[in-house]
Amino acid sequence: MFNTTERVAQLAEERGMSVTQFAVECGLNRSTFCATLRRGGQLKVDTIETICNSLHITLGEFFTLPEDAERLY
Repeated sequence: MFNTTERVAQLAEERGMSVTQFAVECGLNRSTFCATLRRGGQLKVDTIETICNSLHITLGEFFTLPEDAERLY
């Protein structure tokens, strides 16, 4: 199963941000977002869409890990 919270942590790290900074930059509720990450839950589709819109990436790009992208080319 794809772990959405791990992907968000990866995206934040790629941008040199803490997960909290990342949530704020994406316009998410910081406390709700961080609570989801702490308990290891998965993100809702609307939250993932908000992240994608903020980062100007597609859902496909969100769900494609960098190591998977290399195999596509």
